[in-house]
Amino acid sequence: MIPKTVRGLYLVPPHGSMLVSGEKKAVLKSVRFQMADEWLAVVEDQQLLGVAKFHDPIPITRDLVSQYEEIHRVSPEELDRWWPDAELLFLYFVKDVRAYPSPIQFDTPPGIQTFIERVELPHPELLEKAVKGRIRVLGVKANVEREGHFASILLETGGQKIRFDKGSNPHIESDCVVLTHAHPDHMGALSKKEIVFAAPPTAKVLKEAGYNVVEMPFRKPTKLNSVKITPFPVLHSTRAPAAALRVEGDSWAFVYAPDILGWLSREDREACLGGVDFAFFDASHPQGFARRDKEGNLWGHAGWSTILSWASKEGVPKVYFIHFGDAYYNDPENLEAYMRDLGLKYGVEVEPTKEGQVIQLVAKLHLEEFTAEGIDYDLAHPTERWRELLADLRYLGNSAYPRLKEGKPWGEWTLDIALRYFGKIVDTLRSIYFPLIPPKEGDPRYNTSYWEAYREAERRGYIKTKPPSEEELKEWDRKRAELIKDSLFSLWESLPRELLIQPEWASLTGSLVYGQHAPRDIDIVLRSSAGSGALLKIQRAIQSKIDLPVQFSVDPGGPSWDYLPLYELVARKVPFELKIVREGEEARRLLYKARLVSDPEKLTPDAPFVHYGVAGEYYLPQEAELAWEKWARRMVERGDKIVLQPKGDGIRMLFARAKDGIHVWTAKGNDVASNFPGLERLAKKIAPTFVFDCEFVEFEEDFRYQISRTQMTWMATAKQPKPDARIKIFVHDVPYLSGKNLTELPYLERLEILKKLLPKPIKLGRYVIQMFETRVVSDREGFLRAIEEFRQVKPGRSTEGVMAKLASFRYDPVEARTSVIKLKNRIELDCLIIGYRRMPKARPAGVKWTKAEAFKNLEWSDTYIFRLALKDEKTGKLVPIESKKKLTERDLKFDWDEEKQTWIGLDDPELWTMFFGIPHRERGEYAYGNSYAVKLDSPPKPGTILTVSPMELTTFEDEEGTHISWQHPIPVGIKDPGSPIGTVQASFLAHQKKPPEKFACLLEAP
Repeated sequence: MIPKTVRGLYLVPPHGSMLVSGEKKAVLKSVRFQMADEWLAVVEDQQLLGVAKFHDPIPITRDLVSQYEEIHRVSPEELDRWWPDAELLFLYFVKDVRAYPSPIQFDTPPGIQTFIERVELPHPELLEKAVKGRIRVLGVKANVEREGHFASILLETGGQKIRFDKGSNPHIESDCVVLTHAHPDHMGALSKKEIVFAAPPTAKVLKEAGYNVVEMPFRKPTKLNSVKITPFPVLHSTRAPAAALRVEGDSWAFVYAPDILGWLSREDREACLGGVDFAFFDASHPQGFARRDKEGNLWGHAGWSTILSWASKEGVPKVYFIHFGDAYYNDPENLEAYMRDLGLKYGVEVEPTKEGQVIQLVAKLHLEEFTAEGIDYDLAHPTERWRELLADLRYLGNSAYPRLKEGKPWGEWTLDIALRYFGKIVDTLRSIYFPLIPPKEGDPRYNTSYWEAYREAERRGYIKTKPPSEEELKEWDRKRAELIKDSLFSLWESLPRELLIQPEWASLTGSLVYGQHAPRDIDIVLRSSAGSGALLKIQRAIQSKIDLPVQFSVDPGGPSWDYLPLYELVARKVPFELKIVREGEEARRLLYKARLVSDPEKLTPDAPFVHYGVAGEYYLPQEAELAWEKWARRMVERGDKIVLQPKGDGIRMLFARAKDGIHVWTAKGNDVASNFPGLERLAKKIAPTFVFDCEFVEFEEDFRYQISRTQMTWMATAKQPKPDARIKIFVHDVPYLSGKNLTELPYLERLEILKKLLPKPIKLGRYVIQMFETRVVSDREGFLRAIEEFRQVKPGRSTEGVMAKLASFRYDPVEARTSVIKLKNRIELDCLIIGYRRMPKARPAGVKWTKAEAFKNLEWSDTYIFRLALKDEKTGKLVPIESKKKLTERDLKFDWDEEKQTWIGLDDPELWTMFFGIPHRERGEYAYGNSYAVKLDSPPKPGTILTVSPMELTTFEDEEGTHISWQHPIPVGIKDPGSPIGTVQASFLAHQKKPPEKFACLLEAP
């Protein structure tokens, strides 16, 4: 057992981290210390990393130190700096090391050289968990020109090292290599001497090429000593079919799937992902990417939302994203935030992998250790250990119970012992006034393994207490707060009153500052994004003094021209007051000030109902064949029909008329009817009482073109209406009408009722209400035709894709998970390449260059950046894609930034080849907008078309007219010279926006 008080061993960064991760296998010292077989706390900087135990030291002469550098990881420079005169040193090999799950803050005494006399180990029971192995992340990138190595991991467990994929980094030792598929970035560094394991399609390719390969059959485990690996076929590439690998030990399991578009069947997905501790998944394309080959077979990469929906459905608690493409490297900060937001949406912990990262495989604790040093201790000290008890409860309910119920091992536990302890913890927490109120049937949480465990423990009589009644809850809250707040007050008191988060967060720039011409708007540059409410406050404050439109843009580097800083971002500590958030429906009432109803039988106009979701994954309209095969065909074969409608691109809300007036319920349960003055008169034209499930969409004045969805959020969040907003309400369901609850009716019957209510659009003032266009189909051709029709944008329609629902679908949030799917548009623009430059090859990882070294080592890659243009239908001329950034001298001079270790001045005309006599931009002019990087075998020829899928088309104005820009322009393909050039007008219509009338810049077309 690890004692609670030990000596500490201080190691200079990064040697402590390398020690606990296993990269550093010995400590080098100039003195023979008495430290063998003693547990020592590993301290680095101001962090406590874990504990380690060492063997007796081995003397080593200075001239031999370099031979063992891979073991002790002390560089020659560190050796000369730390021990310049030492001729004899001592090597202390690691005997055992235990790491905390994450570093713990530690107040390291100043002046420490080697040892800290006394370290109190917090939560030593965490260190008692047997580390059954570790995973080292050897590389994280996809097949892109970026620093670092291709995606690969090394599993170290049971004395063996198993490597997964080997596209680069060939010098890492392993006993064997397991391949997911035969693409170069996954097998490019493979040696023919190595033992390679692969699924049948990959094994066949490797055998023909002369590799030493062992074939692993699909869906059957292959044993590598104590490790079982089961490959499952997945969609990714038709030329190099890929596999998702389920990897299992005696008490842990994970999945490795760095390249995946989809599964061949739901059964495969369930068998592969069910019960694993975490999964590595494909991060190549945040929004997904799919194409068909000449035979019609799909290939590509799944989007992050799709992947997390798989994890959510199969109960995978954590996803590590790996195999990053250019989109991530071009904007890692924002995409990691997007990744975390998706994780919150799907209830899955998400982490981007980093090269060199170590992930520990922690076994479930042995029963005796876990109870004696974990749960039993927590049960005896509930007021101190209530957080640990809640964690213990989740651990038993979410991990132990589902595995044991299916007959799978979970350490030495039995199902009965797990449920007995579950009951003990519930009773103990209620003794300190934690209510633990179980959800009612119909609540989405009711069927989770946690609450199943609760009901089973209660059925067996292991839970002796009852939850409080509604009347008792407030008193329980008060008593619980008194018990736990004392331990929190000292922490709150020690924190500073204010923290400066972002200096010069919001700055004023543009013509108002540098005065080249009379300002037409106010430009505000933010160094980080903010909610619409914060921006509205800034906008109103400015417009109270200057009556001009306010334009916001986000640039982490700040303004690129003269500017006036306005605001800094500050975190201010609030007065100490413990807020109690109750569970279940009570939590929703506290957070959203409304009780969200989830039981369809209780749906009425008077209360907000939970917005149902869809089957977690979504398809692209180009994947209509896949959606038919994976979902619709099976439903039709069962005798059902498919209802298809456009997927509205607005704000989904429930529009209700009750006896006391109208309500407009948001997804959070807020009533925002006050944002729609005059809407009650429209409701009176429909029925005495009703609930419509619908999409609110704001249009321009003539109701032909909708505005950007990002500008519509006021409908669900603002506290006052937007004057003169033109709103179309597209209705797709009627779950309640004239006092009758219709949720039990099949969807097709509800649609017939809706058609009678809204046979044609009703217009009243600035509102229009109409039923979504609808097709009912029961064959493949009709399914594909309807999708192709509804994905098309046309005036008056709002669509970002297609919704498909079963005709038999009842209005039920649970049933929706299998009865509703969506197909989301991805808009592609065919842009003419008007200029290109090559990208410099990446600096080697871990190497720093001076300016002279950078230019000496400068090499150009075969990866290209492009300048692009669309065609104006009216004039036949070209409209270039531009950036709102105005060029400076620094932008136009190619150079090396030693501080940031990156190339700058990438708009230098010397770097660019321009076609058709189109001029370079000069200082003070707007920069051309660039594409993301594309790898080519040779430079593009004049007339070459690059197909791009931007997230959004945007515009900005000056006295010359409208400039065209975009966000996240992801390249999806190249077309030969002579292919048609996409038009600005069609591009804007595809994004459901009105095309500009006058362009600021027109270039002669070739």
